[in-house]
Amino acid sequence: MNFICHHIEKNPDPYLAQLRTKALDMGDGCIANAIIRNSNDEILVLRRSKSRLIFPLCWDLPGGHINKGESLESGLVREVKEEIGVPLLSIDALIAHWSWTHPRYLKKRMQQFDFLATLGPKFTIQLNLEEFVESRWLAADELWVLQEYRSPDDLAMRDVLRHAFQIIGKQI
Repeated sequence: MNFICHHIEKNPDPYLAQLRTKALDMGDGCIANAIIRNSNDEILVLRRSKSRLIFPLCWDLPGGHINKGESLESGLVREVKEEIGVPLLSIDALIAHWSWTHPRYLKKRMQQFDFLATLGPKFTIQLNLEEFVESRWLAADELWVLQEYRSPDDLAMRDVLRHAFQIIGKQI
């Protein structure tokens, strides 16, 4: 494990810990996702497999459910490693925090935390093929791709990544 993320996992940010506690007190589940950019300021997205119960074939970010007793940071590090086979070098900033429920499959509300994160300088993505079928680097002018297989009113992922591109300095 790299030093930066090891330090973050061992010393979770008190503000993020407070947000997690608040979510749990409300009975909500927590999801942490990584907004990972490359040297061309493109963001890594993954296509969910057809067999996924929620959002099959939709583009998503690496990350997932935070387990009981995990901080947002340690859960994010674990999920990214499980899904793309690459450890995070750093968790740089909280980009978005939002709530959602799936109308058919989730019995409780989820609070999603989307973090700008960095991979090490040399990596090869190895997708968890049970969960994902494809990865790609998405440019700021390709946000329309995120709407594939989503209902027309499901704009949350597009809006989060639009916000992320604005933060990293790419005009849309």
